[in-house]
Parts: sequence; structure tokens; C-alpha cells
Amino acid sequence: MEFEFTVSGKTHKISIKSKGEGYIIDTGNTKLDVNCQSISENCISFLIGNSTYTVYIASSENKRFLSIGGEQFCIEEKEAVAEQRISAGAGPVGNTVSSSMPGQVVKINIAEGEGVEENQTLVIVEAMKMENELKAPIKGVVKKIYFSQGDLVDAGKTIVELTPAKTE
Repeated sequence: MEFEFTVSGKTHKISIKSKGEGYIIDTGNTKLDVNCQSISENCISFLIGNSTYTVYIASSENKRFLSIGGEQFCIEEKEAVAEQRISAGAGPVGNTVSSSMPGQVVKINIAEGEGVEENQTLVIVEAMKMENELKAPIKGVVKKIYFSQGDLVDAGKTIVELTPAKTE
């Protein structure tokens, strides 16, 4: 999976691939073997070489605020990349909900035929040792759930399909 982010006004492109229990992160200049462990919902420990890094994360829309070794960073996904990913089916688009990264479905909060509200958390997918809440893009009814808890999903694969709520 490829990503393009802006950190402190500078654009960075990275590629992330699964490798056994960890990942290979390619920055274009460097390839890193990375193992990560979730400490809590907003804290991850990364092992890169012989060094361990504890990363604290807070999110707001398309921004991630990271604290690493006392330094703070604001990482923003490039709008063009986010739009391209959304148009390819990753993330909530129209009446479907998909994961933006490959991962494992760890929780399904809804059932087929159930009514949902816009922005309601439908599914939680663990990707890169982080839990990502996938929310309803519209108010509607769950038409179809394509995966079960424990299933592995690829980026962009539809997990939940919704039927829009009828407006009176």
C-alpha cells in the first residue's frame, strides 16, 4: 500500500508491505524492517533495528498528531491521494464501507437489516497494530456484511453495504 503525507510542509511518499509478523517500509531512500506492538488505542511501540520507539497518536479528520521521543509532528494525508483512495473504494464511499489498509476485522457492531446513523461505528479493523473504526457514510439500513470477525480484508474491499434511509 502506498501513502503520501505532508509533515511540516514537506511531502513524503512511503510504501508499506507485510512481512511475517512485521512490515517493510520503503521511503524511496531507505527500506526499514519494522515490528510494531499496540500498547493502547493511541500508543504504539515500534522496533526498528535495535531501537524501540514509543509513538503516541491523536487523530482529527485527515490529520494525525504524533509524539515521538518528546517531539511532536502533524501528519496530513495529501488530499489528492485521499480522494484517489476513496474513488478506488477505500474508506466510506457512497453506500459502502471499506478499509483504507489491509487488516483484520476485529469487531462488527451491526447486523444485516439493522438501521444505522451517519458516522456510527460499524466495523473495527486492525491494521498495523492499530484499530480503525469504520463509520457509516450515510443514514441507512445494513444491506449486506461481506466479512466476519477474524477475517482478513484487503484495502478497498467492501466490508459493509448500506441502503440509504428513506426520506419522507
